[in-house]
Amino acid sequence: MSLEDSTSSDPGEGVKRDKISSLHRTVCNSLLLLFILIANLTGYQNLISNILKAVSPSDSAKLSMYPKLQLAYAVHDGHYKTTEPRSSFAPPVQLFNPVFGHFLDYMRSNITIPSDTVCRATEYMVAASAIYKDEEKCRAALNLLLTARARHG
Repeated sequence: MSLEDSTSSDPGEGVKRDKISSLHRTVCNSLLLLFILIANLTGYQNLISNILKAVSPSDSAKLSMYPKLQLAYAVHDGHYKTTEPRSSFAPPVQLFNPVFGHFLDYMRSNITIPSDTVCRATEYMVAASAIYKDEEKCRAALNLLLTARARHG
């Protein structure tokens, strides 16, 4: 009798089929994970190599080192040098605190946000994520965006 035969009178046949299906899924998932690990092995080796070449914690803690380290060993916190914008990806925000998930649920509801508000908020977040030469330049850039926001309502 084949596994595809659904007219079996043996009640244990369905259990066997479920066990085989479950085993098949487990094997497929394990193989997929193995392929992903192999594909990422080079990236992992590069990461370890970079860690071994990294500057000491006392040196890397200096504010002047942050832009250099962020470009070389990205923390993926969204910050970037103002002269070298780049994209980065971070874990989903809901992992940090469930309130962010509730916020996203709220945002998916039927509320209407004007498109210009979304554009201005996006522009502000991009500017706020930049690493400026000093605090004054940061403050000036962000204040410019905030005052433009106040003028538009």
